[in-house]
Amino acid sequence: MDVRKWVTGCAMAVALTGCWDPAPIAGAGHDDEPLTWTKLKDGSFLARTSLESPEQKYWESVTRCWPVSKGFDCIKAMRIFMDIGDETRITLDFDKELPEDGIPSSQIANNYQCRSLMGVHEEIGTGPLASRNVLLQGPWSKSYVSRFLADNGIQGRWFGCVDVMRAINAGSLETLGTTIVTRRMALGK
Repeated sequence: MDVRKWVTGCAMAVALTGCWDPAPIAGAGHDDEPLTWTKLKDGSFLARTSLESPEQKYWESVTRCWPVSKGFDCIKAMRIFMDIGDETRITLDFDKELPEDGIPSSQIANNYQCRSLMGVHEEIGTGPLASRNVLLQGPWSKSYVSRFLADNGIQGRWFGCVDVMRAINAGSLETLGTTIVTRRMALGK
């Protein structure tokens, strides 16, 4: 059993099921309080959310969305605070409207994503079906990810996951909302 995945799964189960009565959510993003969006100078939109109690912060999330045809491409970055270390996950979602929550689809869907806990890893599929340690093996190519997704019937697509993760790791989740993370870096467009 992979202890890291088990701990992460448990932390997310607790965060998503609401097994306690937390203090008010900072930055909104909960069922009764939609995210507050800020329009940035480049035309993208940014929102933040977190879940915390008076004693502890459980997770925080920053979402940045760029308008595209018929919707938004949204990079969602989430940091989960755990005793063994903080884990960061980044995913790309397509939304017809600006999302109402900041939870990355990597927590509930089958796609391509990056995570950072004891190194930066790229992952494809739930489980995951494939995982790669970027520091030891280098990142996957765009063509490899695209082909793997198509060959295995996984919806989703390649995006600049590793570059965005490196920028966040060099700064903070807030880096997602700065000029360091550009549309070209994040979406390859």
